[in-house]
Amino acid sequence: MPKRCGGRKTREQVTNHRIPQLGYYLIITDKIIFQAQKNKVHVGWSNPCIEIWFHAYWHTMPVYTGSVACCSGFAREYQKQTGQKYEKANPSIYAKLCEFGNEAAAIALASSKLDEHKHNCKQKPSEMCPCTTLHQLISEIKGKIEHKATAESDVASSFYGQNDGCSL
Repeated sequence: MPKRCGGRKTREQVTNHRIPQLGYYLIITDKIIFQAQKNKVHVGWSNPCIEIWFHAYWHTMPVYTGSVACCSGFAREYQKQTGQKYEKANPSIYAKLCEFGNEAAAIALASSKLDEHKHNCKQKPSEMCPCTTLHQLISEIKGKIEHKATAESDVASSFYGQNDGCSL
């Protein structure tokens, strides 16, 4: 069995009741995802694990046999790209991915992989590997931030752009 990295516990170390916290993972089944979608809840998932999404920042989404292998493979790539040891619970992972990787390329690659699986008639997340929908979440968040910034800029320029005899 491959050695776990990133400080994750083995199944034997985790109690029967899992709590999704940093360092733990929550197993989401196809049934849970489809039920959420039926209720108009957008679900972000990655198969085999979140590290497959992280890999996309470096222009690759390799095929792994499971989450332990994926996490270990990403840890090696993270070390190579950043010169630092990968720790799953590190709150600066996103900043490191953006600094050393390419988010636009990651979004494009993840979108392409998802489309490829759908084109091959795979509809269940458990059948789509490697794959993720986290790119959709990131794109939505970035879109809302950009929309808000544009709206604030428009308000500021309309307020300050008026010629009312005052100078700034």
